[in-house]
Formats: sequence, structure tokens, C-alpha cells
Amino acid sequence: MDRETWIRLIGLLADHSPAGPGTRCLAYDNPLTLGAVDFDNRHVRTGRLGDAGILHDMPEADPADFSPAHLWAEDRTWVLCTDDDLWATEVAGPRPSSGRC
Repeated sequence: MDRETWIRLIGLLADHSPAGPGTRCLAYDNPLTLGAVDFDNRHVRTGRLGDAGILHDMPEADPADFSPAHLWAEDRTWVLCTDDDLWATEVAGPRPSSGRC
């Protein structure tokens, strides 16, 4: 996902997360986008949703233009999955009370 879309999506997730940008999250980096096929070495990072923008430009990524393959709230209220082959992203979680996202 491109950087502009990634930043916009993080904002939408923060708008719909109870702790907003302070929501504790985990991110999984696909080892294929990191330039190494090492499935035994886990590429999971933890932090706050409001800081997730920096995950797009990780210096070890090859090329350094990928968002994490998966991002999810620590409390598991929502999950974001990106399929690198199909260039698609899906977000799953509860429907917002306003009916809009």
C-alpha cells in the first residue's frame, strides 16, 4: 500500500479505536518484502497506532515502500491484512455505531 493510503488508513483506524492513536498494536512484516526469506525469524513489532506511520518506511525493507502485511489492535478488536500478491487490503472488526467508516 502506498504511503498516503497507509497514513489515511491509520487515521481511520484511530478514529474508530477506543484509545484512538494511543491504541496498542502489533504489526507483522512479511519476510518476502524485507528481502529475506526467513520464516523462522518473526518480524512482529509492537507500539501505538499513532506511531504506525513510520512502519511504511522501515530502512530494512527492500524496497522501502511497503506497509506491514498485518496490523492488529492488541485487544484484537480489529485486524488489517494486506495481500502482497493481489495488492488488496482488508480491515475486519466491529461495525462502527454510526454505520459509517
